[in-house]
Amino acid sequence: MISNEYILTSVSDILGVPIKEILKQDHQKGARNMHAVKARHFCMYFSVIYGNHNTTDLGKYYGKRDHSTISNALKKFYIRLSTDKKYVLDLEMCEEQ
Repeated sequence: MISNEYILTSVSDILGVPIKEILKQDHQKGARNMHAVKARHFCMYFSVIYGNHNTTDLGKYYGKRDHSTISNALKKFYIRLSTDKKYVLDLEMCEEQ
């Protein structure tokens, strides 16, 4: 099982988004920055797929969010994945690392 910390650090390094930005809560300035949101969604996806973490654990780790917020974020992730080629390429780039 891969830790959330490892996934967060890896995605942060690859996409060039500071960890602090990825972990921001929605009410904080810059939390909805599209680069931070993409990095956060990638982290959540990798945490579910490779870390076997559930949405409740992820909610606690990624900015004290509710499990339903994580589920909704993953739903948006999959929708974006099916419609945005650049998104897929960025995900593949992260996955290769």
